[in-house]
Amino acid sequence: MEFSAKDREQLQGHGLSVETVLGQLDRMSEARHALRVLRPAVPGDGIEVLSEHERNRLETSYDTLMQGRRCLKFVPASGAATRMFKKWFQMMGDCTPEAASELAETLPRYPFYPQLAEALRSKGTSLDKLDGPADYADLLRFILTEEGWGFGRMPKGLLPFHLYGEKVRTAFEEHWVEGASYAVGGDGRIRLHFTVSPEHEEAFRKLAVQLKTVYEKVTGYMFEVDFSQQMPETDTVSLDSDGNLFRDSEGRIVFRPGGHGSLLLNLNRLDADVVFVKNIDNVTTDALRGDTIQYKKCLAALLLERQQACFEALRQLDAGADEARLSAIERMMREDLQMAFPAGYGSFGLSQRVDYCRRQLDRPIRVCGMVKREKDPGGGPFWVEKDGVPSLQIVETSEMDLEDAAQRQCLDDSQYFNPVDLVCSWNGYKGGRFDLRRHVDNSRYFTTEKSSAGKTLRVLEHPGLWNGSMSDWITLFVAVPLSTFTPVKTVEDLLRPAHVFTSNTR
Repeated sequence: MEFSAKDREQLQGHGLSVETVLGQLDRMSEARHALRVLRPAVPGDGIEVLSEHERNRLETSYDTLMQGRRCLKFVPASGAATRMFKKWFQMMGDCTPEAASELAETLPRYPFYPQLAEALRSKGTSLDKLDGPADYADLLRFILTEEGWGFGRMPKGLLPFHLYGEKVRTAFEEHWVEGASYAVGGDGRIRLHFTVSPEHEEAFRKLAVQLKTVYEKVTGYMFEVDFSQQMPETDTVSLDSDGNLFRDSEGRIVFRPGGHGSLLLNLNRLDADVVFVKNIDNVTTDALRGDTIQYKKCLAALLLERQQACFEALRQLDAGADEARLSAIERMMREDLQMAFPAGYGSFGLSQRVDYCRRQLDRPIRVCGMVKREKDPGGGPFWVEKDGVPSLQIVETSEMDLEDAAQRQCLDDSQYFNPVDLVCSWNGYKGGRFDLRRHVDNSRYFTTEKSSAGKTLRVLEHPGLWNGSMSDWITLFVAVPLSTFTPVKTVEDLLRPAHVFTSNTR
């Protein structure tokens, strides 16, 4: 494929090389091989289930283990609320009597209803006085579009999620409250990092200024809150139905966001010893946050204990481990780190075994909470063959060949779901930090079809942040209760017990 001088100038301005784009085009044009899973991870085979005694022990040891460490909470928060309000947009366009009746019944239960009631009063009306589908369609237009609040274009993080008396909290604010409960570093600071879209960063920053004043006074902690955007060099090109680069009406190459795997570069630039990763919409109220706090501390304490075991093992290997020490390290790797060994490993010489163990232990580490699935899962914990060795991986269903009966059975037999509940560390045992770009499985990219300007496109996404982008990490899976997973995917989710408020006064 030829690139004009203007193309090359455009690529350079975007931080992309011709070679990088050619690599993207190659991936989109080649047949992508499905990831083959061996079996689902289950309790006793890939998933640890913490006893009450172990939970109490880990929670108690958390503060001691965190002494002197920098802690950070990383929250992807760029997602818009458009899909969250998909049903309401449909109602706005075609509001039936049944839809109007449903809205009349449910609207007073939403956290933003007091604001809505005040807006209606300012117009000399109320919910009770709305008459029929046309009035409710207009009300939805006020809620969703720029004619009023514009909720449909706002990021989820800035939407009202919970009501406490007369006080409304956004999802963004709930992460401040939650962070103050467990993400306090050894230096007494709470560090929060949100990835946001460019058009909304100013609104997030303005709210952060207000919240900082409030929560530093309430908690007594210092908050360090920062933001970043998906970096332009992680964008990808796309192909039209003829296999040509998709361009706009002026002939310029059109770039698309490369999926949440693009955020690996944002993560890689953070300076912290322990990093909690959690999506913006997965929050709950103060009254129901107890399990979340306990398990976050447990996951982090477990990570630090296992990381220390890795560091001690590496020191012993560098000092020259004999057969007895090496056997103890291998046992720790199998039992505590859920690591498997390649076929024929038993016939390796001592130095070969030492080198293999060193490579496996000298990597970033993550502990991932997993919840019992209630419906068909999306991403989940599986054993996958990696370089000829079984490896624990988070796998999306889109990465599997579900037309294969054996793979479909693996999915059907899976018991757990990935709620994006991670605690990570990429410290090296000799100091410094790993370059996370060196631990990505680039073969686990995603290709899919999208539409733009009436054309069908083939688009590319980078390996998912917690899928292929962390494929080469030491990975531990721990069962966590379903009460820690309270996402808001649709507006109706705000009516679930994890989010709903009790006032029902119109």
